[in-house]
Amino acid sequence: MERRGGITSVAAEIGGMKPATLFGGDYNTYVLWVVSPDGQVSNLGEFLLDGTRSSLQATTDLSTFALFVTAEPHFLVTAPSSFLVLENEPDKQGRNIRYPVLQGVYNFERGSLEDVKEAKGRVHTEVKQAFTAVRLAHRAGARVLAKEELSQAQRALDETLRLFHQRADQNEIAAQARETVRLAVAAQNLAEGRAFLGARVEAEGSGGGNAETPRRDPRGFLQ
Repeated sequence: MERRGGITSVAAEIGGMKPATLFGGDYNTYVLWVVSPDGQVSNLGEFLLDGTRSSLQATTDLSTFALFVTAEPHFLVTAPSSFLVLENEPDKQGRNIRYPVLQGVYNFERGSLEDVKEAKGRVHTEVKQAFTAVRLAHRAGARVLAKEELSQAQRALDETLRLFHQRADQNEIAAQARETVRLAVAAQNLAEGRAFLGARVEAEGSGGGNAETPRRDPRGFLQ
């Protein structure tokens, strides 16, 4: 880490890793997070595995922070899952930093990769990330609450699969898959926002305007 002109540069390298897809379910990749002393988290980027190793360079405007790595469904997540993989050791005189995570949202088949083989060469998970992102949008109710946006994501996924089956250039497949993720996340966010608004209107209406407005806890659930 290096601090210059109000910006902190972070160079992170990890080793001894196994593909996140081996957890099964919704997990496909690893994401590096930075968390501020007040618990605000930001996605610094995705670790792309080459064998068991990966490196990532990113920047943050924070001068005091913690870093950690989680297994995630795709590279565009905005909140960390509870599947913590790595975290930095705090300075002896540093303070503990707490942060919210998403719990009970993603499915997985195994909680440890101790008995599975390591990958050889570059690990490509872009197509699986695209699949999962569209699945999560469906799960959020986008078929009803963000129909057009979900259709765009589905068409992008179909194009991703066409390129994959035609054995197109890997960079072209990856670019199309990442576009699919972006469209699916937009559909998911819109569906979740509309669902939250609908719940709020229903609660306020049922209370004659006096009901407490529903809110989300740090894990994203309605309270």
